[in-house]
Amino acid sequence: MRKSDGAKITMLWITAVAAAALLPYVPSLRGGFALDDFHLIVEYPLAHSLVHLPEAFARSFLPGDVDPEVVYYRPLVIGSYQADYMIAGPNPFVFRLSNLLMHVAASLLVFALARRVTRDLVASGLAGVAFGVLPSHFEAVSWVSGRTDLMSSIFTLGAVLVFAGFCDGTRGSDGSGMGPARPSASAFRLFAFALLAACALFSKENAVVLPVLAFGYAWVFGCRMSRAEKIKWAAAFLVPMAVFVLVRRHAVHVTVVSHPTMVLGRRILGIGIAYAAYLRMLLVPQVGRVAYDVFPIGMKYPLISIGAWLAPTALAAGAIRLRKRLPAVAFGALWVFVALLPVSNILPATSPIPAERFVYLPSAGSSIVLGLLAKWMLDWRPRRIRIWPAAAVVIVVWYVLLCGALTIQSTPQYSSNLAWARAVSALDGRFYRSWSGYYFLQAGLFREAAREYTAAIERSPKPELSDYIGLSKAMRGLGETEKALDVLLEARAKFGPSAGLELNLGNTYAEAGRPAQARRAFERAVRLDPQSAAAWVGLARIALALRDYTGAVTAYSRAESVTQLIPADRLRFGLACKKVGLVERALEQFRLAAAQDPHGKTGRTARQEIARIRR
Repeated sequence: MRKSDGAKITMLWITAVAAAALLPYVPSLRGGFALDDFHLIVEYPLAHSLVHLPEAFARSFLPGDVDPEVVYYRPLVIGSYQADYMIAGPNPFVFRLSNLLMHVAASLLVFALARRVTRDLVASGLAGVAFGVLPSHFEAVSWVSGRTDLMSSIFTLGAVLVFAGFCDGTRGSDGSGMGPARPSASAFRLFAFALLAACALFSKENAVVLPVLAFGYAWVFGCRMSRAEKIKWAAAFLVPMAVFVLVRRHAVHVTVVSHPTMVLGRRILGIGIAYAAYLRMLLVPQVGRVAYDVFPIGMKYPLISIGAWLAPTALAAGAIRLRKRLPAVAFGALWVFVALLPVSNILPATSPIPAERFVYLPSAGSSIVLGLLAKWMLDWRPRRIRIWPAAAVVIVVWYVLLCGALTIQSTPQYSSNLAWARAVSALDGRFYRSWSGYYFLQAGLFREAAREYTAAIERSPKPELSDYIGLSKAMRGLGETEKALDVLLEARAKFGPSAGLELNLGNTYAEAGRPAQARRAFERAVRLDPQSAAAWVGLARIALALRDYTGAVTAYSRAESVTQLIPADRLRFGLACKKVGLVERALEQFRLAAAQDPHGKTGRTARQEIARIRR
């Protein structure tokens, strides 16, 4: 084959890989922001300009949104949000397009890695296509906040390719070890590896497996290095790692999460189940899910957990056993085994695992294995099955099209908060039910919200007070005020009094037409939290309803000291002042109400009150 023909075929495969990664996600570009996207981008001034990039290295990734003992640190991801925001502001299309282009880049890097590993154009092309259409990538690609895995994987793949290029050079241009060796580790290659390693770490912490992946390539395929070169390559990772640890510690002041030993024991017991679930995501085409609940059966039946340890054991044993006979398969198995370690239930996590986005980096290894298997299947020529060549092509094409269709079906789950909530509700599991209830409540879907909050209370081993308050709000939305009161009273018996609970009790009593009980609840709320503006406003409104104008003036004054009153409350405040003879203060409130609502009903009423006083 002429070089020009080989280049054309290579370009065709590159085009095929890019198309496979791109086309299934085109419909997802119509989606909006979802979940953490609002906290990280829309509502976070730090993410609005690259001017703030240095500041991103001095802060945690989700400030104030997670357990204070668990702090994420991904400054380069914030930097990518800053770049997108400077292009088009809070336009989700641009952010989603950036995710998609990153996925295309990662798929092409998998193609390049597979080319080095398999030394076969068809197998590497099929590996890149398999990576591009894998349905389990939907969370990382179609959710803007899933970009952490995209960026970390791109930099990790790039660093491994740099190291692999060096290793292949030490064995000669033909990879056999017989040809003339290229120059040893150059300063440029070492710098490129160190820079990519630093970028991977500052994108997501799971890049810590990078040196093991690089060592795995050297172990499987061979790499002739002197002691000095080994020291240089070790330093090329250890120096960025040390910088990352020091900068991260200075920024977030948290390095280790404290968890009870018993919990650690349970996590270790569940590692095999986590691996088995991840392997299913990697190898079996299926519609993506926003949450998996695979551990309860293993906790109930420990023998199943122990048996599931066959999954990681088989990956490690396969890598060792096949290293000489099938090195590409051995490397793929080793890659999956190593890349899954940080997300296999060993380390404590704030969200349920396994999760779809966590297989993004590991799937590079499984895609290489799938590409090889597909190539072998296409090359097989059994004498007794004459139609096999055509059947093999049909199977490969069917697999790719099926994965693409499942990816298209999966991506809408992260198109909006409401779409995500519906996906959680459809699973009918334990996880995220409070969040889905909250998003249903925000959308005014009270029946769905009540169902989700009820599930959160019944299925969680430790229900939160916020679940009871959310359920009571959903009941009020459905017009079931008495049931809402029962829920809140049950919560007070369970958790004791709190300002938020008493505030909601006051609002519910008021809605039920029980002003005296509402007043007592609001009074308890302001005693528990004197800075609760909502409680002071509620107390003022109830005082007005009870014609206690002096009490209303006092409560509104306290509310005004901690918040900006809305026009309707300005009007009520003015009316209360007028009733107790505070005319100048009443005029002041009426003027403010009229200024805040110049064209509305409240503003007109305020102007009428001003005219009456001036008469």
